[in-house]
Amino acid sequence: MFMKTVGIYIFDEAEVMDFSAPFEAFSVANRLKNRLGEPEPYQVLLVAEKPETIKARNLFQVLPHFDFANHPRLDVLVVSGGVVTSELQKPRVIQWIQEQHQHTETTASICTGAFLLAEAGLLDGKPATTHWEDLADLQAAYPQVQVQAEVNFTQEGKVFTSAGVSAGMLLSLHLIGLDHGMDFAVRVAKQIEFPFEPQRETA
Repeated sequence: MFMKTVGIYIFDEAEVMDFSAPFEAFSVANRLKNRLGEPEPYQVLLVAEKPETIKARNLFQVLPHFDFANHPRLDVLVVSGGVVTSELQKPRVIQWIQEQHQHTETTASICTGAFLLAEAGLLDGKPATTHWEDLADLQAAYPQVQVQAEVNFTQEGKVFTSAGVSAGMLLSLHLIGLDHGMDFAVRVAKQIEFPFEPQRETA
């Protein structure tokens, strides 16, 4: 299996765990494959709109690996959540998400990242979820989306959405399981010491 490039989109006021949990899960998957004497399956990258330090929630600062102008082709796009109000007003960001989706194998959102996928038209007629506090707002703003409550994540085709914050870890483990088997995803979860029950069908 060839190495997949996982690009995690981050921005000012992104929720820290929304991008750090997927980063940890895919990176630990690499570490465990190394222990098995197998090639690393993922290249995990943080991507921002511009080559600048990102000021995430609670004054957490992080430097992205790449920006829109220089990142490699993405096989997996993960859109973080957080305070997305400003991001929704950026046509360049929405267009970039649409462009990446055209060639990704997987497009996913964590938490309120679902608003960005919805704004890009990627959730039209599809099930989707987000943080429980934002479910009603997502449905009101995007009535064409089939908003789901009380689920950890949703899938239709190659589009996935997760509920809030730590649910992004569950979705990331699930994606790893789809690539390498759920038994391996359980091993990754054990290494992280994160509770995970494999889920083969989603709402």
